[in-house]
Amino acid sequence: MRRIRLSVITALLTPAVLLLFSVECGENDYGLNVDRNYSEFAACMPPDEIYEDLDFSVSLEESKSEDSIEQYWGDLDEIRRRGVLRVLTRNNGTDYYLYRGQSMGFEYELAKKFADFLGVRLHMVVVPSRAELIPWLQEGRGDIICAGLTVTSARLEKVRFSYAYSEVTRVVVTNKKYGVAEDAEDLTELLFAVRSNGLYVRHLQNIAYDNGYDLVSGDTIEKVRAALIPGEPTIKILEVNPELEDEDIADMVVSGAADAMIVDSDIAELEASYKPSLRVGMEISQPLYHAWAVRRDDGELWLAANSFISKMKNSGYISELHNSYFRKNGAAVKKKRKAFHFVARAGQISPYDDIFRSAGKKYDIDWRLLAALAYQESQFNPQARSPGGALGIMQLMPETASHLGVKNPDSVSENIHAGARYLRTLMDSFGKKAQKKEKLLMALASYNIGHGHIADARKLADKVGLDSDRWFGNVEKAALMLKQHKYARDARYGYFRCDFTLKFVRSVQSRFEQYVSMTKNDVSSLVQNDTTSNQSP
Repeated sequence: MRRIRLSVITALLTPAVLLLFSVECGENDYGLNVDRNYSEFAACMPPDEIYEDLDFSVSLEESKSEDSIEQYWGDLDEIRRRGVLRVLTRNNGTDYYLYRGQSMGFEYELAKKFADFLGVRLHMVVVPSRAELIPWLQEGRGDIICAGLTVTSARLEKVRFSYAYSEVTRVVVTNKKYGVAEDAEDLTELLFAVRSNGLYVRHLQNIAYDNGYDLVSGDTIEKVRAALIPGEPTIKILEVNPELEDEDIADMVVSGAADAMIVDSDIAELEASYKPSLRVGMEISQPLYHAWAVRRDDGELWLAANSFISKMKNSGYISELHNSYFRKNGAAVKKKRKAFHFVARAGQISPYDDIFRSAGKKYDIDWRLLAALAYQESQFNPQARSPGGALGIMQLMPETASHLGVKNPDSVSENIHAGARYLRTLMDSFGKKAQKKEKLLMALASYNIGHGHIADARKLADKVGLDSDRWFGNVEKAALMLKQHKYARDARYGYFRCDFTLKFVRSVQSRFEQYVSMTKNDVSSLVQNDTTSNQSP
């Protein structure tokens, strides 16, 4: 632990000059072959994209080892000669991640469009920590940094920044039990979790200096408390692992391991939308700017990036993309599909019970489980259309439905049979050792998030002494661990925000049990005691 006696700290420069310039520069086999290096599998992913996305899944896997990354230097002409743009980024819930077998993320989508703009292929390279983004660029392990990097005077001495593509401020985010932090005095009541090598600590140092507060920091709560002077207003900093991402620190605030955090305003809004116990408070910085970074000698790539960003801003593409990832209450999210309501008669679950029974019998899955899955996906609405293009009562992508033998995606019968077939395929992929009920739970998770992430969770479960053939309390727990970057960086498919998937599995299971109670006289193909005995605690 150390006590920080403050001196005048120069505020970070935010060169707005970057914003002032512009440059116009049938029954086909659909089994999973576990020996093949597929990216991921999910009911909503077109089969062709399994192969199209393979390149990016390999990138995510290979980038975890420094030895596997070849070093190249060279400007735009060299990039075009190689035919590949290597993008240095972070594997997190906003920059770059895999979801249902598809590469996603704000930085990924923008970088992909830039690669298309240059006429080259995109290769995402995930660095071990944010602190290594610039060193890896300088070492030739990538061509450009696309990772929400903030423009600072110190970084300008090492890299050349593109035109800014977003403007943010730094804000205080607290656990709701402390209320909203509205002024500097409120900050002395909080324990802040901050990366030990991060820039956020400088804002707290400035506030402490400006208000005459003391400031103490340490890597444990005990060390911080031991350094406090009774009666003296103090800003308290708990130093956390520099490899943690902002969403990891937000989880600490939610859990009570810390009281507050400092974070960019767009991330704050996103995290608060996922985590209702978070409260976004006061701004503690002037406007800051996010931009891409290239080596100082790569002038042609810099000009191309500026031209691209200028065009994308003028077209409104960047604003629309930013809103889709950072504003959960934006226009796209508000366009929720109209729920299809069905009032069940006694012993009846849906208008399509006979079809569920037929599909359940064919694929050896309890028909009420299929009904519960269908309700979770579409509320029994055969005309449901997701923003991502999934169709019908089981929410299948058109290409996937076609591959599963669906000739008319609006056909309830064909859609249900295809969804059941896919769920059975996922169950069979988990081998013969796991019990049927456990395969089903893991298959539901895979149906939602993709086969690859669940395979990663099973491998991690084995590694840490959990049972990889049991879902609740085992593979489920390992999935939660994959939100931590010390585990995600070693996983083949990296980080994924698993909260929704875990809730999805529990919701389907809970609804299934309700449906069983509604149809007690119906013989189930799944042993009910086996299923219900695995309810989560």
